[in-house]
Amino acid sequence: MLNLSDEIRKIWKTLEKSSEPSELNDVINLEFSYLHELIVTENISELRKLLKVFHSGSLIIIKNAFDVETLNFIKKYLIKNYNNKKSEFHKLRENCPNFHRVIGPNESKNYVIPSDRHDYYFFPWNRQKEEYDVFNTFYPKWRTIKLLSGLEPDEFENNTPKDGPIDRILFREYPNGTGYLHAHKDPKTIRIVTGIHLSEKGKDFEEGGLYFYKNNKEVDVELNFKPGDIALFYCSLKHGVKKVVSKKNKFGSRWWMCLTNPVSDEVSKRTVQTPV
Repeated sequence: MLNLSDEIRKIWKTLEKSSEPSELNDVINLEFSYLHELIVTENISELRKLLKVFHSGSLIIIKNAFDVETLNFIKKYLIKNYNNKKSEFHKLRENCPNFHRVIGPNESKNYVIPSDRHDYYFFPWNRQKEEYDVFNTFYPKWRTIKLLSGLEPDEFENNTPKDGPIDRILFREYPNGTGYLHAHKDPKTIRIVTGIHLSEKGKDFEEGGLYFYKNNKEVDVELNFKPGDIALFYCSLKHGVKKVVSKKNKFGSRWWMCLTNPVSDEVSKRTVQTPV
């Protein structure tokens, strides 16, 4: 009987014998139903082609993957339930709570990647403590993406920091006039970076947003996205977020979220992002 996770890992093992991509190759739009069909039908030949596209350095945009009304509800939930609480920092250790942190110039000095942002962190061991369980919304599609990454679909779901890699949902607001993220590469524990867009350039802000590199020059890709779209790309691609500016609306900002698997602080010499 075919073990799909094993087969996908074999494909990645072969692909990763060649050099990793660092620059953007192409931008490709797909529907989530296409990914789901490849998994359900265990279409190895087409999966091999798709993973080769990832490893070539392409950005794959999964269109209309999440309902915009649900995403707007979550933004309101974050603002209502966290913005009136003190900004905190917690290392990824056992029993780490969900928390939010405003990261300005002073706080940014403590991180590997310079930035200006407002982050909201959610962990699966705290699911029962929230009025709204964000994992219920994102796990069904996240499991498919984990398979594409060479993981088991439910890998890390029951992990806590003592186990090393964990599941984490990160929501982020890049504030108007200051929000940015320095260019970097992500660690191999993630393999396929999964970012979900909650804002739209041209409506929520006019300048800045996600960029990659091509021929050593910055390439703005933000206009390719609508709220509810997923950005998928191989972890070694150099990318960042240019300063977000909204001139039409002083309250304008860029909202984004990430489904990610960081290695906890319970592990010494853990792999982290690398600035470029």
